[in-house]
Amino acid sequence: MTTKRKIQIVVDLCMILLLPLLMAYNLISELAHECFGIVMVLLFLCHHLLNRHWYKSLAKGKYSKTRILSVAVNFLLLIIMAALAASGVAASKHLFTFLPIKGGQTVTRTIHLLSSYWGFVMMAFHTGLHGGMLLKMAKKAFHMPNLPRYGSIMVRMVVLCISAYGVYAFIHRQLGEYMMLRTQYVFFDFNEPMFFFAMDYIAIMLTDFNAGYCCIQILSSPEKQKNVN
Repeated sequence: MTTKRKIQIVVDLCMILLLPLLMAYNLISELAHECFGIVMVLLFLCHHLLNRHWYKSLAKGKYSKTRILSVAVNFLLLIIMAALAASGVAASKHLFTFLPIKGGQTVTRTIHLLSSYWGFVMMAFHTGLHGGMLLKMAKKAFHMPNLPRYGSIMVRMVVLCISAYGVYAFIHRQLGEYMMLRTQYVFFDFNEPMFFFAMDYIAIMLTDFNAGYCCIQILSSPEKQKNVN
């Protein structure tokens, strides 16, 4: 594994680990949330810098269904992250108060709320689109043997259970309400241990990851069959 690949993995892992922390912004201090937000933006920029060859390849080759989906998700994430960064700076109460930004706080917070939850879901979905590659890399890095049939079935059952709970957590935590702006005020139970909050959001992330992975597998199946024929 090349040094560049190792750096990419570290950057991506850090972004994934930061996601639940950023979503718990009312359970951690506002200053910590702003600091984590800056780190996330820097990691996002680093991720794109390390993958800049992707932009060079956009005008090359054919656009299959899987590639169209991947490109659409990537550009949607770019828009979301730009909105997150801009609204985060404008709504800052600690790190960017020196900037001459006045008024429009209601609109700014609405944009930040909307882009936060869409960004959370789309980042996990985007990671799932590359799930096949990530699984291969994990097997190679940790020298994982191929599972026997019963082992594969057990893993799928565990994934199914986590995904089912992730759907429940998505509904229980009202993410759909926030993503559709049906409510502009996020509810936090301050008596709830951080552990349970984090576990719910990790389950939602895994569910979105599985959704992305399944989408790419379904779309790529007909393409694989054409190549075989």
